[in-house]
Amino acid sequence: MQQVNAFSELWSSWRAALAPEVDASQDDYPSYNWPDRAPRRSRKWALRAASITVAAMVGGGLFWMLTRGTEEQMQPSLDIDVVAGLSGFGIDQVALKGHRFTPDGDIFDALKLDEARSIATFDIAAAQAAVEELPWVEYATITRVYPDQLVVDITERKPFALWQRGKDLAIVDAEGRLLSAAERHTAPPGLLQIAGDGAATEAKGLVALLSAYPDLLQSLQLGERVAGRRWRLHLADDIKIELPANGPAAALAELKAWPGFASVMAQGQAVIDVRTKGRIAVRTTVQSAGGGAEPRNERGQTKRAG
Repeated sequence: MQQVNAFSELWSSWRAALAPEVDASQDDYPSYNWPDRAPRRSRKWALRAASITVAAMVGGGLFWMLTRGTEEQMQPSLDIDVVAGLSGFGIDQVALKGHRFTPDGDIFDALKLDEARSIATFDIAAAQAAVEELPWVEYATITRVYPDQLVVDITERKPFALWQRGKDLAIVDAEGRLLSAAERHTAPPGLLQIAGDGAATEAKGLVALLSAYPDLLQSLQLGERVAGRRWRLHLADDIKIELPANGPAAALAELKAWPGFASVMAQGQAVIDVRTKGRIAVRTTVQSAGGGAEPRNERGQTKRAG
């Protein structure tokens, strides 16, 4: 106890020695008038701090709704749209990429932007599914770009064939999916020409069949599906090849191995029938002396294969 009292006395003496001397004649200190600028600056900083706080609260709320909020917690959507719009999170820009044949209007209709006016309530999954239902669209990716933009990146199906159905023309892909109606002079160049019922779904198989014979594929002008069962090939120089419904690959191999095939192809204006196994029937069409307007006469020839 004595040691504590001694220490306290020593501490008091040390503080007294360090204390500044005060002139007793100066009892009153002069007052200082602060400039009016200080209160205004304080108010300005207070308003700025309040604005930052409000913005942070709104942004944090929107972030929570986008990452954690359930559909029930986000109701009513109108309130979210209003808050998001006032906070700069409306949908003000939509960028479309990757499409060539799909009209812009069809894409915007599928997005249904009139039903969701903010990033917060826009249903990307539903919009993506709706865009992918468009005939030309194979895949679609929709990305949010904060604060107010959507980017729609589209991968389109590749046109494969121009399908003639009576007087109508349509573009189809390799799987036979109907992409759009077409006009011959505006259709993409280089498409396979096909006609007849069932031709669209079988066109890919026809190309695979003729891939072993590049000269025939290059000469092909039209693949006609007959009765939905077999192919009739229309080649250059008015050559037609009647293929069987069963075993067309074997029939073509037999035809290509026939020594007289090259001369018939060089002459042109012939119908080659290989529907009967082991026999090749050739009907040449000879133009009459009267010219193009006269009917053609046909001369039949039957060749045994091999």
